[in-house]
Amino acid sequence: MVERRRTAKVVVGLLFAFCAGAGCSSERATQSTEPTTTTRPPGETATWFLQPSQQLTVATRSFTAMVTRLACSGGETGRVLPPTVRYHADQIVVTFTVEPQVAGFHTCQGNRPVAYQVRLDRPMGGEQLMDGACLGNGEAARTRDCSEPMRWPTPTVP
Repeated sequence: MVERRRTAKVVVGLLFAFCAGAGCSSERATQSTEPTTTTRPPGETATWFLQPSQQLTVATRSFTAMVTRLACSGGETGRVLPPTVRYHADQIVVTFTVEPQVAGFHTCQGNRPVAYQVRLDRPMGGEQLMDGACLGNGEAARTRDCSEPMRWPTPTVP
């Protein structure tokens, strides 16, 4: 009986270590303990990019964001929650989250983006449009999706 418990603990420990390394564990298990500079909206972390066919201008008051769940989820992003939009002197920071997923193992082949129409309180002006999940020290900040957190104007590559 004691041997079975010990074996079960080892198996659970190995599964947790594998999932944490592969990025398939739940957000709560991998959440950073470092302080963040912004209040995180409810839900699980998601990143976004602009729908490619859009032409944004300084007068733009709405745009379509293509939102993707950060965590492994078997290819599904899930239901996108309303974003948090913060206006700063030189930036508009849009942060998305998605509805929490069902617990369990999820494969990591990448999740399909979900289109979400964002309406701004004012025209974009000359401000940079930023993905809030990519700023600071959150769990998305060091991912490939956040290699460039600015979404508009389109960053120029030197």
